Amino acid sequence: MKFKNLVKISLLFVALNFQACSYVNTEKIGRVLSTDYYELDTTPKDSTLYLCEENKEFYLREIPGVDEKNDKWLILKNMEYRLNYIDDATYQNDMLILKLSNSEASVKTLTEQDNNDFVFTNCNPVRSK
Repeated sequence: MKFKNLVKISLLFVALNFQACSYVNTEKIGRVLSTDYYELDTTPKDSTLYLCEENKEFYLREIPGVDEKNDKWLILKNMEYRLNYIDDATYQNDMLILKLSNSEASVKTLTEQDNNDFVFTNCNPVRSK
């Protein structure tokens, strides 16, 4: 008797599963299981890309404020630095200084140690996003 009940429940379960399969969106499953490569756009919003010597790059974005003198975000691949407004051509924090002149920018460290990771020279804006 128990075996017959188990068979009935199993058949009911299988029938319900076949019915549920008709509602599965196979297109979404196909995209998840596909091996296609999709490149993600990692550009920070409202920022400008600067390309520099030695194939270095960074993004620069204004921090909107109450007054006209806005601070800026210096955005690298794995880090962001807030740079405070000094004058129209200079922004800095405790570690870095950003100098802007016409359409060129440069970033240097303020410390005496020679850290070339933070030295960006002859940087020109490429695009804004």
